[in-house]
Amino acid sequence: MGAILRNNLCNLKNNLNNAGNFRGAGAGYAGNGRAGCRGAGDETGIEAISPVIGEMLMLTVVIILVALFAASTSSFIPADRDPTINVLVGDVSADNHNVTLWHKGGDVVPMSSMKVIIGNGKERKTFMDGNFVINGNTDLRNFRPGDSMVVSTGDDIRGEDITVVVGNTVVMYGRIKE
Repeated sequence: MGAILRNNLCNLKNNLNNAGNFRGAGAGYAGNGRAGCRGAGDETGIEAISPVIGEMLMLTVVIILVALFAASTSSFIPADRDPTINVLVGDVSADNHNVTLWHKGGDVVPMSSMKVIIGNGKERKTFMDGNFVINGNTDLRNFRPGDSMVVSTGDDIRGEDITVVVGNTVVMYGRIKE
């Protein structure tokens, strides 16, 4: 208890001395302001740096928390949505080589991301952009609601299975009439 009281008195004396030196008033205490105030167990010449270490630790904790928050919120960002499209398979052409698909609603589909697969279980053929004609116009590049698309197959396709794929998503599966 005596050592604590002595340290507190020395600190008070040093503070008063420093205040007098800065303001230019009073007779300053000569020396470093600690002469005669040291008691048993006092450290000699070592200044504490705990405020700097504390600030660095707090800064580190804040940076780690920000990184964890950013990593956890990135998992809540929704993934790309699969396209939705309603396709009606029309009649096969008179020569049995073409099938007409009708876009009955949903998303606009770029022709570059669309495939039509026709097969009977043993054989399958994939038809892509070059085999499609939209509304009788070879220059159209998007399959929109209300459009009709003719798929030119080159073979008799009556009774075959038909699958319409957009990207990696199957949007329609059915069977062509015989």
